[in-house]
Amino acid sequence: MTTPDDDVIKALDALLNEAAGEHVQLPGGLTARVLADARGVQTGREKAVAKPAPGGFFARLQAVMPGGWRGAGGLVAATCAGFWIGISPPAALPDPGGALFETGTVTNWDGPVDLAGFGWAVEEE
Repeated sequence: MTTPDDDVIKALDALLNEAAGEHVQLPGGLTARVLADARGVQTGREKAVAKPAPGGFFARLQAVMPGGWRGAGGLVAATCAGFWIGISPPAALPDPGGALFETGTVTNWDGPVDLAGFGWAVEEE
């Protein structure tokens, strides 16, 4: 017994097999124009490829860094400030390092807790 899904699968297989056997002919000269355009794009990209900067590591780093050494100095200053704020945050900010390494203070409640302050001890009338 076949299910409706089996019929659909068989019909789809037949359509795909028919499509696989077809050979489409492109209009005359289209392949040549596409290949010529591709060669032109490749040639243009070869010319546009940036040449490596002469010199050593620091010369290449200076060439890549926006703003030169001033930009590198600003980047170092921002990195140091971010690191310092992460290690020792101001009082207005939470301490992610303390939460991560559990260095915060823990209050231990040994005695009974007064719940009257929250209004939980109020009796209903």
